Amino acid sequence: MGARVSQRGWTNTTASARWGMEETSTVVTPKLSLECGVDLLFLMDSSAGVTLEGFLRYKAFLKRFLQAVMGRDSPMNVGVAQYDNNVRIPIEVGQHKDAFSFMKSIDALNFGGGGTLTGRALRYVAQHGFRSTSLCQDGLPRVVVLLTDSKSQDPVAEAAKYARDQDLFLIAVGSSFVRAELAEVTGNPKQTIVYSDPQDLFNRIPELQRRICSVDSPEGCQAQALDVTFAVDASAGVSLENFLRLRDFVRSSRLHFSINRDVTQIALVVYGSKPHTVFALDTHTSNSALLQAIDQAPFLGDSASAGSALLHIYGDVMTVQKGARPGVNKVVVVLTNGGGMEGAAAPAQQLRDNGILVFVVVIGGAQRDTLLRVAGSPNYLVHVSSYEDLQYYQDLIIERICEGE
Repeated sequence: MGARVSQRGWTNTTASARWGMEETSTVVTPKLSLECGVDLLFLMDSSAGVTLEGFLRYKAFLKRFLQAVMGRDSPMNVGVAQYDNNVRIPIEVGQHKDAFSFMKSIDALNFGGGGTLTGRALRYVAQHGFRSTSLCQDGLPRVVVLLTDSKSQDPVAEAAKYARDQDLFLIAVGSSFVRAELAEVTGNPKQTIVYSDPQDLFNRIPELQRRICSVDSPEGCQAQALDVTFAVDASAGVSLENFLRLRDFVRSSRLHFSINRDVTQIALVVYGSKPHTVFALDTHTSNSALLQAIDQAPFLGDSASAGSALLHIYGDVMTVQKGARPGVNKVVVVLTNGGGMEGAAAPAQQLRDNGILVFVVVIGGAQRDTLLRVAGSPNYLVHVSSYEDLQYYQDLIIERICEGE
């Protein structure tokens, strides 16, 4: 494919009508500045499920994306992995610094045609996708963009969670046919990009660029000074399995905040009949330290008393002695199945009287009137039908926390 480079970007000089998917000589790909610094790995499905035609479409999409975003001094490092039954990384992250040589490598990629083992591929790239440390830049966000149009023949949820636990940001691009599986991979519907027809895939390039850059952009809560305490119900009524889901929710929520002394501080309290501080507001000053500490939160397995937890947070967590900062917005986020709320309304009001917002996330069909008295306003009460659905409410919950006055 002949091309020339100018300071304004890439312009095609030869038509490429082979597949009816790539640019013609009259089309100029819009130049999108990908100013964010990221290590970016495309994970491309080359199984029989996407077909040869779909695979060629993905190659054209990758070339169009690179034309749009990859400049001479681009701060991003890009690589490509492909998978069917097996996974390979023909283009290491950071191997190419210019779009022209990168596009030649994309042209050389071959269709696989085997089974669709997306779960295996996610686990593999989490372990091996960013290992070329001389090419990857330490400290940059690591982003995996999954391109697939075929339902996986192996489970994806555990593998995707494993990848996210390695501090990889997952973005999934696919057709509406695999929408549910894409959300399962990312753990966040906002990190999925669904196209309606083959040509619409190419229209999603600006959206993909925004998604990639948003993983490291200080916007929303990340730009606010905030003291947040998560109060997680660890009682027998929740069960160990569901407690682990609540704990995972706290883990993934931390990624929405910029964790340091000047921006967001997070504390974690678990409670049964008595509260237990897992860590205080000023204990951890980085996302990686938080990640390890959240995993230490214990399941208590006795009866629940949200009231005693809120009293504990008021007297022993949201205090200057324990790292709370004067003049900074403060929020308590209660994650519960709704049990043990008797006696919680008074300490919740005490928190509010001292400028601390109380936000209640309840899973299941608990008593709304009681919960409303604890939350103080319908705006700060979120009902989730099941623990499995909690992940889909994360953006809404974080948004409400950020907006809370």
